[in-house]
Amino acid sequence: MNKLSFFILLLIISCDQKWTDAESADFLNRCKQKKPSDISMDSKSFNDFCLCLEQESKKTNSSYQSFLSTDLSDLNLNKIIKSCTNE
Repeated sequence: MNKLSFFILLLIISCDQKWTDAESADFLNRCKQKKPSDISMDSKSFNDFCLCLEQESKKTNSSYQSFLSTDLSDLNLNKIIKSCTNE
């Protein structure tokens, strides 16, 4: 698993079928605070990446608390990440 995938997995694990505004804000704050130093993205691009991850994570149809405690398979994690990258 590459560093970005590992980072996203940790982020997703640490973050209700319908998330409240506070839960979405918490997810985004966690994402923005955990930017790996070896990722060459400017702040705006990384913020956009975090927003994308939040939107894609909501599509799992899990509550926020369930989402945080879910053991995502590599396949589901990769699907979320790939939808937010140009790779």
